[in-house]
Amino acid sequence: MSSYLVPGLLPHEQLNLFVGPPQGGKTTLLMQLIACQQTGSAWLDTYYPPPNLKIGYIACDRTWDDYREIADACGVDASSIKLRTLVDDPMISLKQWEHDTEAFRDALLSTFKDVDLLIIDPIGPLMRGDLNSYNIVAPLLISFNRWAKAHGVCIVGTHHTNKVRVDAKYSRPQDRASGSVAFTGYVGSQIILQVPEEINGPFHLLTIATRSEEAKSFHLVRSGQRGQFLEPPESWYEAYDKHGNKGLHVIRQFPIDGSLISREKLLEKIRDMSSRTLDRLLKGLQKDGLIAVPSYGSYCLDLTWSPADDD
Repeated sequence: MSSYLVPGLLPHEQLNLFVGPPQGGKTTLLMQLIACQQTGSAWLDTYYPPPNLKIGYIACDRTWDDYREIADACGVDASSIKLRTLVDDPMISLKQWEHDTEAFRDALLSTFKDVDLLIIDPIGPLMRGDLNSYNIVAPLLISFNRWAKAHGVCIVGTHHTNKVRVDAKYSRPQDRASGSVAFTGYVGSQIILQVPEEINGPFHLLTIATRSEEAKSFHLVRSGQRGQFLEPPESWYEAYDKHGNKGLHVIRQFPIDGSLISREKLLEKIRDMSSRTLDRLLKGLQKDGLIAVPSYGSYCLDLTWSPADDD
């Protein structure tokens, strides 16, 4: 049975893969995981990272300023993370990366032997060659697993999924990783992020697939300054089921703590919706018990609503 660094989520001393579309939110979710570790809270209200972890981060494709903006928005204390960034760090030899990727990778990894969790975001730049070739990818993934085992480190590498096609069919979310099927077979766990356009639905879908436990899925929405992820309230599902995307769009503007929002503020936030359409949807949402009207022109979520109460 696997030993976990984060129980149920990240097997220890192995390479784990987090896949999703470019700009889909993988970095944001990882920063939210780090924030949970630093504050002692649960990621997705399910997974508890242990305290006192030493975390390393290899930022490969953007400046650290870009990563730090996301970290700040997610409440991460970035000063506690051991960091190397390919874009910003002049001590990292790009010439060596170009001519001897294996030596470059080994030298870079050697600076992280003392961490418990190492995030490589994304992992592709440390894997030269045809990533569609099983015979190239499999040995590379084995080398990461060997290094993780030798140094007692849990690795999480991010990786892109295939480009979204409406007619694309995948039997499992795990099959979405771009490149060789080896990306599925040589990792401890896979975290797969799918955007609404991929699954023809209103929410993101995050699937956690490990070797030893049944896959778990979470519906998520993006909110906040940098699109942090949260699980939608049950009332949002109901709004979508009964009123479609427009109903969901309206109810998403409501503060989830039940505080008030005015009709004028809703019109300001939903500029592409007519006042007549908004009034119709507000009336429908109120009739369904999803929102309340404490005073004229002011609305709030009805926090007493639950699926069990719905007829």
